[in-house]
Amino acid sequence: MGNVLATVGIKALYYKKLDASEIAAARTSGAMPTSGFSAVDVYQDSATFKEGDGSSTSHKSETSTKKIVIKTKGDKQLVFSIMDPSKQERADFEGGVYTPAHESTGGSDPATPATYKEPAAYSPIKMAFIILPDDGDALHIPLADVLGKINTTYAKTGISLLDVTADPEVPITYTEDQTIPGQNGVGA
Repeated sequence: MGNVLATVGIKALYYKKLDASEIAAARTSGAMPTSGFSAVDVYQDSATFKEGDGSSTSHKSETSTKKIVIKTKGDKQLVFSIMDPSKQERADFEGGVYTPAHESTGGSDPATPATYKEPAAYSPIKMAFIILPDDGDALHIPLADVLGKINTTYAKTGISLLDVTADPEVPITYTEDQTIPGQNGVGA
């Protein structure tokens, strides 16, 4: 019996924000980055990977029996929520600017807290993803258009989540390889 594609849970989800050369390589050859991946803390039961419904359109001639049928596959989409996102993760997934904290060195150099300033307007964010399931094939997504949005509940039992939607732009690889590029074959 072969390896299952359907899985029960997610072991790890890694992302890498892509630069222009990595985006070009993914578009031309489907190349995955070889290093620089970061793990995120995925909120329980929030990760899904789905293919939308395809379409079928029939065109028929009025003057003959000619018929043309055009079929398209549905788009795939990775959706998940990051639990208690850091300011750096918010900048990576939403855009904007993350400024790390700065400790005072004395004198006229005051300490400053870490800050995240959201973007004034949407700017496209391109990332690569590796999803490692508890069982089954890993997904390698070389290039996806990403949109992150904050989802915070202010209550005694509240939580802050970063809801992420990633739309793959190139073919995805399903593999039994459970390693992360740049980690010298050591599993996550």
